[in-house]
Amino acid sequence: MQGFYAGVPHTRHRQISVDLPGTPRSCAGCGRRLARLAQALLILGLASPAYAVPPTANAGGDQVVNENTTVNLSGSLSSDDGTITTYAWTQVGGPGVSLNGANSVNASFTAPTVLVANSPQILTFQLEVTDDGLESATDTVQI
Repeated sequence: MQGFYAGVPHTRHRQISVDLPGTPRSCAGCGRRLARLAQALLILGLASPAYAVPPTANAGGDQVVNENTTVNLSGSLSSDDGTITTYAWTQVGGPGVSLNGANSVNASFTAPTVLVANSPQILTFQLEVTDDGLESATDTVQI
């Protein structure tokens, strides 16, 4: 049996063993072609990387808002070399609010009433994103 790379027969070896992302075990001269093949398999979703690059969570910039207004949180600037599969917003500080869309890229809530005039309240929210390689990252935003 011959090995193949992009339709080109490889006659030097019957089998080439590879540790993804492309380091050959049996033929140093095949390394570049195997690395490209491993990358193509990763892109097609037919292989898993030997190491995973975590996503980057981005909960957006801090905001100053008025009481009793709708506040929108956005994780749309989060990124990954693959696909972000889950978004999870949680409140980690400040007076409790009801968070809408906590498991989506965008969440919202109504800013609480300020109890003491001219005394701002700070609410802190954390966004955790998880990618298709099950790697995760977090970021926080203050409102």
